[in-house]
Amino acid sequence: MKQIVYLAGGCFWGMQGYFDLLQGIISTRVGYANSHISNPSYQQVCSGITNAAEVIEIVYEDTLIGLCSEIGAKSKNIQENYENQKKRDAVKSGTQIEVDSQEYLYNFYGITQLPDCILSRFFSIINPTTLNKQGNDIGTQYRSGIYLQDSAGLQEINDFITNFIQPYYDCRIVVEVLELENFYLAESYHQKYLEKNPNGYCHIDISKAFQPLSLLL
Repeated sequence: MKQIVYLAGGCFWGMQGYFDLLQGIISTRVGYANSHISNPSYQQVCSGITNAAEVIEIVYEDTLIGLCSEIGAKSKNIQENYENQKKRDAVKSGTQIEVDSQEYLYNFYGITQLPDCILSRFFSIINPTTLNKQGNDIGTQYRSGIYLQDSAGLQEINDFITNFIQPYYDCRIVVEVLELENFYLAESYHQKYLEKNPNGYCHIDISKAFQPLSLLL
């Protein structure tokens, strides 16, 4: 079934160039999300007056690639059960509890690495701990975010980040997870920018799309 997600991760040229290479992605468009003014121009967005984020709209086939591989919705209760068991074991042995994210993944899902899904790939190409900054790009329009048209799916994403992404970082993750309020298509010269300009600016190494996820996180 076709699904849609909107991702912000710095300059949208590189984001589009990267996700266009992944299997299961049907189409992408770049634009501006959650703007305070209607149909903002690129110049207005760059000025900081719109509150808009540069985003990529991703239409994907969820039988070929998942958003977070259905793990997030289940993870909270599963991890609570796991931590409770670790605490019981610690009491019996007289040792301190220490929850390891990779051990958790292995014990409950039979895997030793994150599932290869849209959000795992997203987090592999951004720095989720920098606020309003990716690479050399600085400004509120370059903040990191995940946006859905239906707020019902936001908790699943938050659980995924808390349980499977945050353990990789010492600093707090500052990626915003919000309902999409609006999306305005960016100007035509921004669409498929790197296809039109192969040597154009890109803060992302799009060749990572061809690498196993295990090498990226």
